[in-house]
Amino acid sequence: CAVHTNDKTYCRGDNRLGKLGVGDASDKTNLTEVDTSFVGKANSFDYYHVGIENSCGKHTDGTFLCSGNIENGLIGTGDIDRSESWVEVDMSAHAESNDFKAVNMSTDTTCAIHDNGKTFCWGFGNYNSIGNGSSSDQSTPIEIDMSAHADDNDFSKISLFRYSSYGIHTASKKLYAWGNDSSSALGTNGGGSSNTPVEVDMSGVAEVNSFSDIAAGEQFACAIQDPTTKLFCWGDNDSGQLGDGTTTERATPVEVDMSVQG
Repeated sequence: CAVHTNDKTYCRGDNRLGKLGVGDASDKTNLTEVDTSFVGKANSFDYYHVGIENSCGKHTDGTFLCSGNIENGLIGTGDIDRSESWVEVDMSAHAESNDFKAVNMSTDTTCAIHDNGKTFCWGFGNYNSIGNGSSSDQSTPIEIDMSAHADDNDFSKISLFRYSSYGIHTASKKLYAWGNDSSSALGTNGGGSSNTPVEVDMSGVAEVNSFSDIAAGEQFACAIQDPTTKLFCWGDNDSGQLGDGTTTERATPVEVDMSVQG
């Protein structure tokens, strides 16, 4: 999908469960204009993010819309049974407006950073990836629970893949992870799965937990440290995806090995 210079969004490709938001669930081989008629809005977006089973974007009027798989509350619209066209994410349970500046999604979970910095998540909760202290599904956005930490719920970056979620705190730049810890995906040194955010453990490399960017993969993740710009990775490594010169699973971050290139 892409946002045209006139702010209209067009999509093509796999359209399972109506995730492209074009008004039906058939695959599109040509660029097709998305359908926002269900919410009475023009096709006009500031940004747009496509996941495996849903899509979300910020309309130019400031509201946040999603389309796609309605199972487990993935599009965050409560009980609205509508998936092939865009619907507004339901923030009626919160003081915050429906106004998000960033979004990321996995197969079954969506997380977004509100304009005030707070992170909200919704969708499938069975693997703890929502981060609110519960393993229940959430059909509308709910705040992640940072009560165990000195840092508040104020994040600059988020990244999700499958059942693991990650976020970089705005002020401290600490990297937190929550969800499923299979193959040590959370990087917490064997801390196990967690339904609330936990700090990624940097003790094994004697480096501070301070990062500028994060990218999640299939049971592994990589992040750029701040201010060194060193790249660290952790988790599943059966194909050498951590880049440390081994195929050994890593329960804490290891620095990518740049000694051999070519």
